[in-house]
Amino acid sequence: MKRLLLLTGLFIGVFPLLSGQHYNDKTDDSNTGNPGSGFVSITEVSGSSFGLSHDGSPNEDYYFGVTNIFGYQIDKHFIAGAGFGFMAYDSSNLYPVFIDLRYTTCFRHINPYLFYDSGILIDFGNVADGSQMFINPGMGLSWSFSPRIEGTFGAGLMMQMQSNHRTSFINLKLGLIFRKHSRSV
Repeated sequence: MKRLLLLTGLFIGVFPLLSGQHYNDKTDDSNTGNPGSGFVSITEVSGSSFGLSHDGSPNEDYYFGVTNIFGYQIDKHFIAGAGFGFMAYDSSNLYPVFIDLRYTTCFRHINPYLFYDSGILIDFGNVADGSQMFINPGMGLSWSFSPRIEGTFGAGLMMQMQSNHRTSFINLKLGLIFRKHSRSV
């Protein structure tokens, strides 16, 4: 609980600093902070070393994974996409298939964002009993390295559900966003 409060306090402390950036839209028409619509690819490495519930169920201690999201930048704030990946848990390997929704701001170089992932984790060794549904809401920061590439760092609450148990993790995500079109479009 202390970790969750500390993480929440950290994000609450960072967001006011980001909104204090100097931006004068009357004299600057470069539009580099407003991405145009188009396809994006988001590749993320995620994991957690501490599960929040321990009742003897499988896959509740830790996980590490890699996912890729094929998305579309709808406007300067919204990205929607579908993703898949690989996640290695303490007792099995699961393969996520999910949707990803993101809302981001359009500051210059550092942008806070909110994300929501939802889908299914497939256990090919035991599809009927080992597969589970999941949701993963969270928030993060993205840094623009160039008009077409951004780095991301986020944290969220990964909740996994089966008919006989539930497991939750506080997870961290580190990733890259590749855009087909330049942000200055």
